Amino acid sequence: MAESTLRPVGRPASVSRAEIVAKAEALVRSEGFDALSMRRLGRELGVDPMVPYRIFPSKDKLLDAVYDNVVSRAEPGASGDPITDVIAGYRNFWRDLIENPGLIPLTTPRMLATKAAMAPFEWVMERLVAAGLDVEAALLWYTTLLSYTLGAASIHPDVQQRAKRVDLGQLDPRLYPTVSDLAGKADHDRLYREGLIAMERQIREAVAA
Repeated sequence: MAESTLRPVGRPASVSRAEIVAKAEALVRSEGFDALSMRRLGRELGVDPMVPYRIFPSKDKLLDAVYDNVVSRAEPGASGDPITDVIAGYRNFWRDLIENPGLIPLTTPRMLATKAAMAPFEWVMERLVAAGLDVEAALLWYTTLLSYTLGAASIHPDVQQRAKRVDLGQLDPRLYPTVSDLAGKADHDRLYREGLIAMERQIREAVAA
């Protein structure tokens, strides 16, 4: 047998598409977006790094599949009030981003990039329209809530700490008097909740108008 056809004992010759996607998502969640590479993925799966390429021709295609996998497991609420469900959905999305910062760079460029990604878009839009908004107003609030949630998650201290960003407490207060004064004082979770409550109130006022 030619040497090129041999493989170490215990290393599977191939893995399924679902196994590749699941392992890629696990890496993004546990170690961050930058931890994922085809070489690292192959090592984690116990296969040659080229094996994932046989199913996904590029890393971008793999990331699309990972995002679709995340979206497919979302569990939308069904309280009977569509606005309550939308707000709860964004609150859950926020918590997932904070606990798994690697999802932020995965999610941001893929919100409407695949057919599977259209499911949460349709879910939010359908409920806002059902609540009494017209389609344009529903789109405005979809965009506002999404931008607010992604932005607030991106600057959350837990996310910034994992990204090894600048520590506000180490800034020169003479150059950054306002920002440096925030160090250790801002309760980002409370601020996000208060902002979301304010937006919910505005949506309900728009429906009632």
